[in-house]
Amino acid sequence: MSAPPSRARTDAPAFAATMPAGYRASFGLEEISKHAEVAASRGAAPTHVDVCRAEDGAPSCLCVVAQDAPGMLPKISAALVAHDIDIVSADVFRRMAAGGEPELVDVLQVRRASDPSRALDAGVEQLVAQTLARLVEEHAPLDAVRPPPSVRPAPRGAYDVTFRFEDDDAAGTTTLSIEATDSPGLLLVVTRALFRADLQIVGLRASTREGTVIDRFELSERDGKPVQGARRFELQTALLAAIEDARSGAPADPDL
Repeated sequence: MSAPPSRARTDAPAFAATMPAGYRASFGLEEISKHAEVAASRGAAPTHVDVCRAEDGAPSCLCVVAQDAPGMLPKISAALVAHDIDIVSADVFRRMAAGGEPELVDVLQVRRASDPSRALDAGVEQLVAQTLARLVEEHAPLDAVRPPPSVRPAPRGAYDVTFRFEDDDAAGTTTLSIEATDSPGLLLVVTRALFRADLQIVGLRASTREGTVIDRFELSERDGKPVQGARRFELQTALLAAIEDARSGAPADPDL
């Protein structure tokens, strides 16, 4: 993994101008400046990970900036799961970086998966960065990284999940909303299933409230068209199967 470039003063307004309107409405100048700094620090590397916010020295918010490529979000999710990190909320945006390169900017509120009452260790972002580099630069399969034994298993018993599709005619995309009982690694399961379906994730807003996960994926087909017709039913079936397989402990297909 190449060393990140030295940090330079960044132009937060110019960075914000390359981001979707939803981003500019969600973050203040100080946060935007930090995200711009992380993006600038990526340089020519495919990915960069840094801490956005820490509480008493423990990371509570991570920013991951990466070249947009098929399968990138599942790889980011897997790198987090591998280091006992649970995502409390996620905001993922796609922008065009310098030179016209598509780039993902992920802002992640995080906690320890095995024991949310314990803070994450200082420096955990470096471990995530190393694992993500292994997945992206060395093309290691997702199955090569696994959660530590301390991570709690998926809860048994009743499990609720609902799906809703909405079209954004102005953006030409489809929003898939998923509301489900929270379980470890759920975002990895869903993003992996979306990758298998050959869909492009343009944006994501995810949150956890009282044991329920609410994910809103902005999706398009690879040709830029919205997800329509029978394709929606196929996707819903594939997502349900992936979630059930994960809860039963069935191994995932080595597709990444």
